[in-house]
Amino acid sequence: MDDEQTVTSETSATKQLFDELVKRAENNDEDGPSAALELLEFVLTDLNPVIGRSQALLWIFKALEQIVAGVSPARALCLERLDSKGGAPQKFNPYRIMSIDLLLRDHAKLKNTEAADIILTYFEMDPSTLRKYRKEFDSRFNKESEPLLEQSSREVLKVVAGDYIEKLEIADLLSKQTS
Repeated sequence: MDDEQTVTSETSATKQLFDELVKRAENNDEDGPSAALELLEFVLTDLNPVIGRSQALLWIFKALEQIVAGVSPARALCLERLDSKGGAPQKFNPYRIMSIDLLLRDHAKLKNTEAADIILTYFEMDPSTLRKYRKEFDSRFNKESEPLLEQSSREVLKVVAGDYIEKLEIADLLSKQTS
C-alpha cells in the first residue's frame, strides 16, 4: 500500500487475536458466529477512515453496523425476501420502494399521502403493499420496532433506490431539496 493507512487487522497488536477469530469463524467452531461478529467489528474499524470516499462503502458500513447490532445479515444487506411463502416472485423490490418513499417523505419533504400517491401511480402498486412495506421498514409505522431503514442517510437511500429514482422521474425533485 502506498501512503494509505494500513488496515488495523494487519498492523495491530491484536493480530494474533484476529488470526484466531478467523480460524474459529472459518472452521465453523461452536463459537464461530460470535467470532465472525468480532471480525466484523475489525472490518468496521478498518472501514471507518475511508467510508466518506464512496457511497458503496458507506452503504456496506451501515449494513455491517446493523449486523453487529443483531440484525440478520439478509435483512441488513437487503437480501431478505418479505414474501417467503412461495408463489410468484415479488413484483417490487421492497428496499428500493421504501428508499424512494423515504427520499420523498424525509428529504423531498412530501406528506405521507403525497409520497404514497406518487409511488402507487408510478409503480401501479396496491396500497396494502405500500402499507406493509412501511410497517416492515419504517419504525414510525410500527411502534414495536427499533429504527429501521429510515435511519439511513440520503446518500445510502439513493444507492439502495438505484434505478427506481429514474423510473419515478424524481431526481430533479430530490436534487432541489437541501440535505
